[in-house]
Amino acid sequence: MPKLIILSGIPCAGKSTFATQEKYERERYLLPTEILSRDEIRKQLNNNKLIFDRHLEGDVTKRFWVEFNNHIENNK
Repeated sequence: MPKLIILSGIPCAGKSTFATQEKYERERYLLPTEILSRDEIRKQLNNNKLIFDRHLEGDVTKRFWVEFNNHIENNK
């Protein structure tokens, strides 16, 4: 059964660490898992550098929602 976990919180609170550990645990039991991360989108938009640029946050948000909706549609 598909599982959706949404994490929100202050920077450096451990969201990415938790997501990575959860992915590892689920994949041990052959449960396919993907992580959708705004930080990863930021890296993609900044030549693989994690840089917060307030001018790009609109693009980050748009891309996040496109990817989110794609995941929902593909994993109903």
